[in-house]
Amino acid sequence: MRARGIAVLLWLAALFLWLSMVLLMNRRPPDAGGQALFLLLLIAAVTCTLAPMFLLIRPPRSAKLAARLRSALGHAALLGVLAASLLALQFLHLLNMTTAVLLTVFVVMLEILLSLRRRS
Repeated sequence: MRARGIAVLLWLAALFLWLSMVLLMNRRPPDAGGQALFLLLLIAAVTCTLAPMFLLIRPPRSAKLAARLRSALGHAALLGVLAASLLALQFLHLLNMTTAVLLTVFVVMLEILLSLRRRS
């Protein structure tokens, strides 16, 4: 399958996940189990939304499609975990601007470290 076909499938999966999050918010009370399920769906939805963008933006050098897809999914999953972490802190009423900026800087530094590790 080509990169565009995989991107379309991932975007359809993302659409399904976002719609399931809306359904979850309207059908389930906001208890701890519902919030945990919501955060898991958020990670998956953000990952499936951003992975096609990372896959299609990156030019196809000599890398195979599987390596590009793995890299795109890794970048997108990291951002999905960041979004879920920020939302979990908001659920606990612990999120402020300083915490959000520090957590985001930590994720950026982690991505730079992983990128440098892959190059060596």
